[in-house]
Amino acid sequence: MPDAAPIRLAVVAGASLLLRLISASFVTQPGYTDAYYYADVATRLARGLGLTADFVWSPLEYGVLPVVSHRFWMPLATVVQAAGIAPLGGALGDFHAAQAAIIAIATFVPVATYVIARRLGAGERAALAAAGIVGAGGLFAPA
Repeated sequence: MPDAAPIRLAVVAGASLLLRLISASFVTQPGYTDAYYYADVATRLARGLGLTADFVWSPLEYGVLPVVSHRFWMPLATVVQAAGIAPLGGALGDFHAAQAAIIAIATFVPVATYVIARRLGAGERAALAAAGIVGAGGLFAPA
C-alpha cells in the first residue's frame, strides 16, 4: 500500500490555501497600523520608489517626506508584498496583489511544519496535526 502521508499533507495544504483565500475575500484593506505601513511601503517599493514612506510614523522621523522606511523593524514582509504588487497590482489592485503574495508563501508553511516535525522525530499523525494547526493560521489568519 502506498504511503498516504503525501496525500494527507496535500489535503492539509489545500485546506489551508482555501481558508486563506476565503478569509482574504473579506479583508479589503489593512486591518491595523503595522499592516498599513507594510502595504503602503510595499506599494512604493513596487513602483520603484524604494523603501520609503510618505507619512511620518514616529516623531523621530519628522522632516521632509518621504522618509526612509523600516527603521524600527525588518522589511521582509514588505519585500514579499512588493513581489506580488509588481506583477499583479494592475489586475488585482495593490492590496489584493500583496495578499496574493503572502497567501502563496503561507501555503507552504504547513508543508514546512510537517517536514520539520518529522525530522525532529514526531510521528506522522503528530506532524500532520502540527501542519493543520499552523495551516489554520490562528487569530491573525485573516490579517
